[in-house]
Amino acid sequence: MQFINPLLNLKYDQVYMYDYNPDLYINDLLIVNDKGNLLPEENIKKAIQLDNSTIHELSLQLGAPNSYGNDVMRCFIPHLAFVYYLNQKVVFHVSICLNCNNLRPSIEIRAHNEGRGMTNAFRTFLNLLL
Repeated sequence: MQFINPLLNLKYDQVYMYDYNPDLYINDLLIVNDKGNLLPEENIKKAIQLDNSTIHELSLQLGAPNSYGNDVMRCFIPHLAFVYYLNQKVVFHVSICLNCNNLRPSIEIRAHNEGRGMTNAFRTFLNLLL
């Protein structure tokens, strides 16, 4: 089965990496809510704008079938997220829980769709970004 990486055709002009605390009281776990708004500033511990080469590698890794295949646990309390912007509007976001080895992207990533967790190599890549 051939997987198409949807992030390689995504139009964006900025990507940020966020270290954040989800709002467990209102069940707002993802970095961006259903209305397209980022979590409040008090929930964001750190925000870093990524450079072009890092964005390219991140996009490749997120959409690659070999980035997934390990087990997934059930906790899903994410603290890491990436948000792609175009003209200051969110066009894609993904919230990641490194504890349970899972992520929730805002658009379908078929390579991840089968409920498979991140591989050790992909987790290492993400940890190096931190």
